[in-house]
Amino acid sequence: MERNQKFKEDYIAFMEKQIRQGHAEKVVKDNINYGRTWYIPYHGVYNPNKPNKIRVVFDCAAKYQGIALNDVLLQGPDLTNSLIGVLVRFLQNEIALMSDVEGMFLQVKVPEHDRDFMRFLWWEDGNMENEPSIYRMTCHLFGATSSPSCANLALQRTATDVGERYPQEVVTAIKRNFHVDDCLVSVETEAKGMELAKGLRELCAERGFRLTKWISNSRAVLESIPINERAPEFTTLDLDNAELPSERALGVCWSAETDKLGFDIKLPDKPPTRRGLLSVISSVFDPLGLVSPFVLPAKLIIQELCRKGSGWRQQWFDELKRLQEWNMPRCYISKGLGEIASRQLHVFSDASEKGYGMAAYMRYEDKQGKARFSLVLARSRVTPLKHVTVPRLELTAATMAVRVTKMLLDKLDGVDETVYWTDSQTVLRYLNNTTARFKTFVANRVTAILDASSPTQWKYVRSANNPADEAPRGMKIDEFLKNDRWTHGPEFLQKSSVEWEKWQESPALNVIPLDDPEVKGQAHAAVLNETQSALCRLVEMYSSFRKLKRAVAWLLAIKGRLQQKVLFRKSVEKKYENEPDSKEKPEKVMAEIEKWNGPLNHSLNLLQLQVAEKEIINHEQQKYFKEEILALKTGNNGLIARAMRGSHEEMQRTLLDNVLLRLNHQ
Repeated sequence: MERNQKFKEDYIAFMEKQIRQGHAEKVVKDNINYGRTWYIPYHGVYNPNKPNKIRVVFDCAAKYQGIALNDVLLQGPDLTNSLIGVLVRFLQNEIALMSDVEGMFLQVKVPEHDRDFMRFLWWEDGNMENEPSIYRMTCHLFGATSSPSCANLALQRTATDVGERYPQEVVTAIKRNFHVDDCLVSVETEAKGMELAKGLRELCAERGFRLTKWISNSRAVLESIPINERAPEFTTLDLDNAELPSERALGVCWSAETDKLGFDIKLPDKPPTRRGLLSVISSVFDPLGLVSPFVLPAKLIIQELCRKGSGWRQQWFDELKRLQEWNMPRCYISKGLGEIASRQLHVFSDASEKGYGMAAYMRYEDKQGKARFSLVLARSRVTPLKHVTVPRLELTAATMAVRVTKMLLDKLDGVDETVYWTDSQTVLRYLNNTTARFKTFVANRVTAILDASSPTQWKYVRSANNPADEAPRGMKIDEFLKNDRWTHGPEFLQKSSVEWEKWQESPALNVIPLDDPEVKGQAHAAVLNETQSALCRLVEMYSSFRKLKRAVAWLLAIKGRLQQKVLFRKSVEKKYENEPDSKEKPEKVMAEIEKWNGPLNHSLNLLQLQVAEKEIINHEQQKYFKEEILALKTGNNGLIARAMRGSHEEMQRTLLDNVLLRLNHQ
């Protein structure tokens, strides 16, 4: 403070304001209650984007003797609305409004008996010549672990407690359209926008929350809001002539004048290293994946660096600066549509050797058959370093599509129908097949897809008409800026539903090739012969080693019991062997045999399970290493060498399969 006079003045002004507004209070009588008293260090910081405004941060994570205040605070339930959910609802309707709660955490009081946990030292009246006095905060701090949950609960309770006096749209907006202190909402008309803005301000004010910094793409809505409640850039704006400025909507750049979303790229000054490139990629904040085809090549560079340790490519770094040229309409519904008749969500998925991805589009159709299509959300991932076949990647992309769609349907309002599109006939065959048993990788993903969708929702589309084709392949900036299909969807879906149904192709979906590598045991199922042992049947029946071992153990236990019964029968027959034959002799023998009741356990012990495991191993060795075992038994060195050479590849493959099998079971 002594070195920087401006810092000192701003700091003192900030602290005096907190005390004046009642956010902090002086401890008049210092009754120290050991175990319930804590002093918090604090410091002032400037936001690089707002160099004239200081913020004093209370460090609740600072430790004393190994303990911090945050270590003993409960976080509470996560009541914050999903960032993606708030954003996609913000893009749904034509009139958009944005505001924020002023000092949200500071509006929520802490019970008086807990305030001594938030003590701090400060000079009374900002006079640093005097000894500092003891103060304590009366409200929740920005850096405290419990603050977000408490503040969100207070805001939602506000809507619950006094919401019956306000329209339902206002209550719903508070419960679903706030992300912490940021409110983003969209409505169909300007009249609804004015009513909603007024209702939100009044309802929040009833519990001390002040909604301020209002922004809208509608000048009429802005005029209905008091000037002192508008965002600073809008307070002195001539709404009749001046152009509306751009603002950030939860980190996404939004131009209120053109009502379009874009990116404001400010490249961090990072060294040309792997960590530097990762930092640059992370600086592109794109929660909806709107530019994922352009970002994917950078992820591929990172993967290549991890694989080869080579230097990065400067080309993508230079192209990133041009991303500011890209934009897309904010609202899904474009002007020119009449009364909406249907709202459909169309989800496309695709994969390549480089990556896999999906893209979800909202399709609005009016009663005249006119339709508009807009990108809602997209995702792209690079392929794993371990080789994965393209059909498996296509299935992985489809799995990602249904999972993301499930989340979207929970966030979006009023979706009438969901349609999935893929250019992989293999995926469609897997989803429509009900008889084949697939290997674990395919079986798990098919199950996940069918749990969230039905086969009738999945349709085939050519690669040339699949907009998700861009996501897994990546695009250079020139190509991406000119690509209209990515933003607005395929041309055939812009037409009426009657016409785009004609574009759908219907390949044979119920026939899986006999040589499909993902089908489990298909060849053996049809040629199961009568000479096959019971153990062979059990091995083919079970896909779990633990269950197979228990089944074999029970089989051996029953076998042992039957063998004991046979031995007992023979002993009884031998007992009566020297007696003269009579009519009663067979009846005596059978009566004594029927009395036998050998040991029968109702549970398996460890020894039985170990014996069963050895039986399974011996069975597999006899099945795959017949020549080797014969050579070892006969002691023929030449036969041993020939057998080893002839089955070397098969042995490697079998041993690898056994290792993987064990790992899966563990």
